[in-house]
Amino acid sequence: KEMKLTSWQSLLDTPGFERLGDITQAVEKGDFRARADAVNDLTLLLVSQRQLCAPRLGAFVDIYAARLGDANTKVATAALQGVERLVPAYGSLGLDQTLGILVPALSANLSNSSLQIRNLASANLEQLAATMDPVALLPPLTSALDFGNPRARSALAERLRALLPGIAERKPQLLHKHVVPSALRLLEDHRADVRAATNALVRDLHAALGGEGLLAAPRLGDRQKQRVREIISS
Repeated sequence: KEMKLTSWQSLLDTPGFERLGDITQAVEKGDFRARADAVNDLTLLLVSQRQLCAPRLGAFVDIYAARLGDANTKVATAALQGVERLVPAYGSLGLDQTLGILVPALSANLSNSSLQIRNLASANLEQLAATMDPVALLPPLTSALDFGNPRARSALAERLRALLPGIAERKPQLLHKHVVPSALRLLEDHRADVRAATNALVRDLHAALGGEGLLAAPRLGDRQKQRVREIISS
């Protein structure tokens, strides 16, 4: 936290950053309107001052991650809309190092009670999948799938499927390291929506692995192997 505070302070006397101190204080205030306005102001600042903000992006993403979990829908919406603007502004080179913070926070919103929040979170993750290096995105995404809210599993499995071709082409060993364990865990979740997403993931993963595919996984038990055979033959 001291490093992040220092990085903010180093910008306070820079032209264009005069309000940064006020923004970082307002984002913690009890008034939800003040928090939402502060998030919007921070987004404008980051988008307009990319060169100076890029080296400190991790500290700023921490602010968005906290507001993504805000109990007030307006504040969480402002944070989601801010992330939506940051992704094209900074791209893979700027955000890759922050995915371990950003992906879990976005994934948690896939199970939000607000349809608007769920839709925005889903769009954000889809945007990340289309923009980020899939090799960098894979570990936090599988971690969110394994350890996040179970109600988000079907949506996260769909996002994971989108990464398989790029991973298989560049670093197929990561399929065994990250995706196979996640897919095997999903086999144990029998809820209808998760089961459908699991079946689609298993079929695509089996094809991406080539050869015997998922059936050759060393951690595959007899019951799981039978289930995989049923999925890939259906």
